[in-house]
Amino acid sequence: MRQVLTNVVVTLAGSALAAGAYWGLLNVPESNVLALGLSALLVILAVVLVGLTLAAVLAHAGGRSLGQSITQAPRRLPPFLLGVVAFAALWALTAFIESQWVLHQGEIDAMLLRYAGTANTGWLFTAVSWVLWVVRWGLGLSIVAGLTAGRPALALSGLALGTTVAALLTWWAMSGLVYWRPRAIPADSAEAIFVAAKLGVLALVSALLVVAVLTVFARRTATSA
Repeated sequence: MRQVLTNVVVTLAGSALAAGAYWGLLNVPESNVLALGLSALLVILAVVLVGLTLAAVLAHAGGRSLGQSITQAPRRLPPFLLGVVAFAALWALTAFIESQWVLHQGEIDAMLLRYAGTANTGWLFTAVSWVLWVVRWGLGLSIVAGLTAGRPALALSGLALGTTVAALLTWWAMSGLVYWRPRAIPADSAEAIFVAAKLGVLALVSALLVVAVLTVFARRTATSA
């Protein structure tokens, strides 16, 4: 339990630093070469912070001390960056497939009507959308975690991939709570307190989901070593 709590704190701290870099990026006016250079540095900084955080949590979940995990995290940056490239490529591929699928929707409807005798194709398009979502996010992030852990094959492991998809679905289900508030709460300081508490809880649960996924990858890496 102590290891889990430590990794949650590390995840929250690393996420906060990366979010700070991203916030700085949003506030840089891209009006000259210097500003564009600063924007590029902030993007790189945010990505590196995410990679260091993932690597540290993976190492600590795998049994290393917190100090060792933090000091050894930079060594895992190259495979993490390779995972980011793979994720971007997978994103581009699924986006292309999705655009082509939508573009030819009429033709697909006509083919199913002709050969299957049905015009009810809504289920098919829903299924394809979900498959592409799982490949884009589930497999994509699983590849990033597997490469960072030093075991790329884990991305296709049933347990690792399933845990990643389950965590993503849980987060997706929670995301609707971001803008939710009870109508009984007045629009004053009480609302601000409620929003802060709600976002804090969501951040904590999100960190727990990240730690749960990375713990599965770390332990599978340890058993296969």
